[in-house]
Amino acid sequence: MSGVARFLVAFLLSLIPALSWAQTAKSDYSVLIDADHDPATGCSVALPTAGRADGIERRLTATVASAPQVASLTLESCVNGRFGAPAAQPGAPFPVGFNTGVAGADVIELAAPSGAVAALGGTVRLYFAARGPSSDDLLATVDGSANGAPILFASSPVPIPTLTGWSLLLLVFLLAAIAASQHRRGAAHALSVLSLLVVLGVAVAAGFVLDGQVNDWQGVPAAGSDARGDSAPETDIIAVFAAQEGDNLFFRIDIANAEASPSSNRPPVFTSTPITTASVGNPYS
Repeated sequence: MSGVARFLVAFLLSLIPALSWAQTAKSDYSVLIDADHDPATGCSVALPTAGRADGIERRLTATVASAPQVASLTLESCVNGRFGAPAAQPGAPFPVGFNTGVAGADVIELAAPSGAVAALGGTVRLYFAARGPSSDDLLATVDGSANGAPILFASSPVPIPTLTGWSLLLLVFLLAAIAASQHRRGAAHALSVLSLLVVLGVAVAAGFVLDGQVNDWQGVPAAGSDARGDSAPETDIIAVFAAQEGDNLFFRIDIANAEASPSSNRPPVFTSTPITTASVGNPYS
């Protein structure tokens, strides 16, 4: 085998660790839902270093690949003390928001039908977890402290319907016709129509999109926050959010730097070294 051929073989073999890294370098970001506030029911979720959460009935997970983007979104239910098969949720793949979160953090969004998470109108306890190849983090309280208040979220018993597509277009034309007909009836009627337009405008304008951007989160306060630096950047939870829109629940996890490569299992660095000898006994020297 010629020296050039041996070099090509060695180069191709060196790509194997890189391909393996690309396939395995991923992190999971989860919302852990305790639907009944009872740590004795449900499943336990234990992280290698950050601790554990007990009483979890649902686990909603966004898996971020090395791109990075959210490659999959799944929901698991605890049955008889064990999580069942993950059910894929719509929307994935979608982008991670780079530097769009609190203090320049990266944003990872999640969503699931509210009825699949907990009973409408109920209050659930939330935990937020991040786990990478070599690090993890868990936020269980509103301030990240061991004795802090739990993170609670109350869903609306009657979801506000949202209008899209032709129904929204029809509403716009209808309101325009009403406004035109009321224009000649004086300021009082005009003010009533304007108020209706504002209320309906708020209802239809709000629309959460799984895109890593935070414009749709304006006005939603953080449900909890954690100190920066208590985990590796790709799993360091900074702040978390929760909201309901229509029949869906939306969650947001701000991570210090989801773009950061894991500290272990890094891809190889290739350098160009001229071949000066062709040793048959050791073709990679």
